[in-house]
Amino acid sequence: MTNPNALSSRWAEVVGLAWADDDFRQRLLNDPEREMAAMGIELEGVGAIRVVEETQGETVLVVPRKPAHIQAKGEPKPEKPGKPKPPSQSCGSCGHGSCGSCDPDNKPGDDDDCKKPKQPHKKPGK
Repeated sequence: MTNPNALSSRWAEVVGLAWADDDFRQRLLNDPEREMAAMGIELEGVGAIRVVEETQGETVLVVPRKPAHIQAKGEPKPEKPGKPKPPSQSCGSCGHGSCGSCDPDNKPGDDDDCKKPKQPHKKPGK
């Protein structure tokens, strides 16, 4: 549930008041934390606040910090937790390469937990 007194819930109220009251707008530009706290807006965990006023003929674009789950173009995709890694040597006998049957240390029956239909075992690289 969203906190009704959080800045994210009340930013439109702050902007509207700044448009309607020039004195408030100037105080907001000079000391945003004090003015928002006076309005009962909770700022815990918000960090530093900077208020910028657009001027005529200017548009201000704010680029928020990148969330942890978003990656930049060209960055390697993070591995999904819990996804099994295929063995380093895969003969493909099970059809997906993650049962471990290609492991040279495996003994007959070691790939019994593989749910894919069995195919004749091939030697790696063949």
